[in-house]
This record gives sequence, C-alpha cells and structure tokens, in this order.
Amino acid sequence: MTACPAQALPAADHLRVAMDGVVSALRSLRLTKVGLSEAEIHQRAEDLLQQHGFVAEHEFRIAPRCRLDFWIPVAGIAIEFKKGRPSKAAVVEQLGRYADLPEVQALVLVLEQSMVLAREIGGKPVRVVSLNTNWGIC
Repeated sequence: MTACPAQALPAADHLRVAMDGVVSALRSLRLTKVGLSEAEIHQRAEDLLQQHGFVAEHEFRIAPRCRLDFWIPVAGIAIEFKKGRPSKAAVVEQLGRYADLPEVQALVLVLEQSMVLAREIGGKPVRVVSLNTNWGIC
C-alpha cells in the first residue's frame, strides 16, 4: 500500500484508500489446498496484509462478545472471515454489533462463497471479498 499521511487526505479519503488496500490484499488470497482450517486461512491472510503494509491484529477482542478476526487499528477496519455458506441474517447481525462500536470505521467480510450485502451497515462502509470468485468459481 502506498503510504498516505493522514493529514494529507480528509478522513473519508484516508479510510477509502485503506479499505481499497485491504480489499486488494485479501483478493490476492489464493488457497491451493481444499479443506484448510480457519487458522491456516487466517495465517495466509495475515501474511498478505503484512506484505501490503498493514499491521493487523489477529483475534482482537474489541468489546465483550466482539472478537474480530482481524483489526487494522490505524484505519479502524474490522475484518471477518466466514467459511462455507453462513446465514446472511447472522452475518448482518454480527457485523451490526461491530458497526455499533465507535472504534470501527469500516467492515470487510471475507467469504468462501459470495453474498450480497448492503454497502453500509450501521452507517459504516462494508466490502465483501468472495474467495470462490477470486478463484474463478462462481
């Protein structure tokens, strides 16, 4: 990610640039082995985030009952991974809890299979990364 001094960009632009970088890093995630554990997927994602210049805190407890898979503290980005085909209602409820936290400025959901979500939850921007789409499996 190209470094952008926070004072050089308005906060909204800084967040957008950070979100674009995080999503770009996660879209480059390629899982060459079927049936990887969530821990293995997280390790590969953490490596990619670091390669793209992001400091990511793994399994970050941001509040009671709220443990983020990854937290990008410099930008306030919460990242959640879901394997398989999770319930959309449960995902939206979980992301809504995260969005209610003042520290969270944006949400990224990483799924094996695609899911359509609103562009915002709780007034916070949401981006979805579908790993199967990345692999060419639609």
